[in-house]
Amino acid sequence: APGHIIPHTLELSQEPSYLRDTAAAQRRMGVTDSPCLKHIAANFGLGATLGASIGALYGTWDAFRYKIPGLYKIRHIGQATVSTGAIFGTFLAAGALLHCGKGQ
Repeated sequence: APGHIIPHTLELSQEPSYLRDTAAAQRRMGVTDSPCLKHIAANFGLGATLGASIGALYGTWDAFRYKIPGLYKIRHIGQATVSTGAIFGTFLAAGALLHCGKGQ
């Protein structure tokens, strides 16, 4: 199509410069190399996933138990899911933070 120019020097394996700069800055700060930070992030993700699944089950049961009407039921289930996931993820991440540096 006229007006569209495709550069011939673009390689698909080349990452954009903003990603390269961000990765280089993180390496300089040592963020991506920290096994402790990776452990904390993994535990937060695990806790958030587990907590959200339990929160969804509890929120559904709670919404039907109290006979919450219509779309408020969906809102209640969503709030229970997100809040339980965030709280449990935070506690699991805090536990990983406390164990950081203990004979890993």
